[in-house]
Amino acid sequence: MKNNWTTLDHAAKLFIAGESKTETQVFRFSCEFDREIDPALLQEAVDHTMNAFPSFRVVIKKGFFWYYLEECDLSPMVLLETKKLCANMNCTRARKLLLEVTYFRKRVNLEVYHVLADGTGAMQFFTTMLSKYSSLAFGTPMQSPDIDASHTQRKDDSYERYYTGETRKRAKVLPACRIQGFKYSENFLRNITGQLPAEKVSALAKEYRTTVTGLLCAFLIHSIGVNTSSREKKKPIILSVPVDLRNHFPSASARNFFGVISVSYQWQKEDNSIETIVRRLNPQFAEKLTVEYLNNQLDEQSAAEHNVFAKIAPLFLKQLALKIVYKNSEKATTATISNMGRISMPEEAAKHIKSFDICASTKKFQASICSFNGCLSIGCTNPHISSDIERTFFRMFTERDIDVRIMSNNTEDMN
Repeated sequence: MKNNWTTLDHAAKLFIAGESKTETQVFRFSCEFDREIDPALLQEAVDHTMNAFPSFRVVIKKGFFWYYLEECDLSPMVLLETKKLCANMNCTRARKLLLEVTYFRKRVNLEVYHVLADGTGAMQFFTTMLSKYSSLAFGTPMQSPDIDASHTQRKDDSYERYYTGETRKRAKVLPACRIQGFKYSENFLRNITGQLPAEKVSALAKEYRTTVTGLLCAFLIHSIGVNTSSREKKKPIILSVPVDLRNHFPSASARNFFGVISVSYQWQKEDNSIETIVRRLNPQFAEKLTVEYLNNQLDEQSAAEHNVFAKIAPLFLKQLALKIVYKNSEKATTATISNMGRISMPEEAAKHIKSFDICASTKKFQASICSFNGCLSIGCTNPHISSDIERTFFRMFTERDIDVRIMSNNTEDMN
């Protein structure tokens, strides 16, 4: 077999540099069906989907200047779920695929090493796989992904394509409020997921004159503020919000192509009501969710890779530099909130699906959001033993007469 190789995109380089025992750079999509999973049929669905996404059949190779992706002949084997949530895949140390498919009872999981793809690209793979499984298990019509793109277009490095080379003034990085407290060991990632009626949350957001993402950011800032020490609250509470750049720049890439904007709030300078927090966040979203701002950010973040000295530096020096960049970005973030939006499935297949959920490994608090069939799912991963922030966050909905169904991989959390 003739091997073809692909350079890593900008985000993938940072993910490798930022990988650690506690932050594995792995995220998970889960789908719960209305009956037990048939592993043989799921394996057939995975094989079909890998053929439809050949850019996902790759392994990481280490070069003198950069890591790179190399096409291979490996196929993922469907396994019963036994490992911990978002465990390290060790893809840089072994010849293995950058994704894993597992199942447990009625649930199917796709875990992806973020070097391979972002949430949008991975969700295209996941929904295609689930559609194929539904056709095999229930006889529902198979629906191919709604992507008018060639294999080459799906492999596109859109960061490189939209990099203009213009010199951008680097924004000043402010130290953010930190969530403190005792943490779990490196071998455990705690996840608490709340499922809510999407229509009621959307209606509540309209009452506060903001978007669903804006409302969830305001609720999370408030939850962090009331559960954080006075000393830390002297610093701004800064949320990192990933943005799918495909919504702003034409791209059919199934790889990473997202930006990150930050929204901040000064707790000790306001009355800290939800109305006030929303009023402070709305103009920040309006300013930063523009093509001009995102293009400036893309240029700023990619500039270092195009420096002539960076290009000729050996890999170990590049990794050290990227680790510093990654750690500096961590200092400027209190928590992350990522909204994947609405998940679409063929109507007949959707009848057999109860819910979708998302979560990700993290050193900090992260809320991962998606909606399906009227259900809004908010998965909160948190390295801290205390679940006070999650309690406060979800109670803000129940106090407004919105029911929340809570699930956790730690039975002690929500007692």
